[in-house]
Amino acid sequence: MILDDSVQNKQHSKSIELVNLQYSGAEHGPVRGIGVVSLVHTNGENGGYYPIDFRIYDRESDGKTKNTRFLEILVRAVADKQIKAKTILFDTWYGSVGYLKAIHRMGCSS
Repeated sequence: MILDDSVQNKQHSKSIELVNLQYSGAEHGPVRGIGVVSLVHTNGENGGYYPIDFRIYDRESDGKTKNTRFLEILVRAVADKQIKAKTILFDTWYGSVGYLKAIHRMGCSS
């Protein structure tokens, strides 16, 4: 499974809900956009990627961080959807000891 966050650039939009100023790796700086944390599954062999889940990142409306969203998606995929994965790939941004321990308890490696 692959967990990643992205920003859908909406810098020219003036009044779209969920648009916030946030860092974009593609732009190497802050942009007005919609933050998304997503999870995809791949078998690693034929290049097929299958969307599993996503969360909109809007800390102003719900108080949840990207890290909170990361864990919500992962727990739902493993516990609720019974998706099994040998490996979970993610940015080092999510590499805290707490998250690594949670991944280990779920029976996956990172």
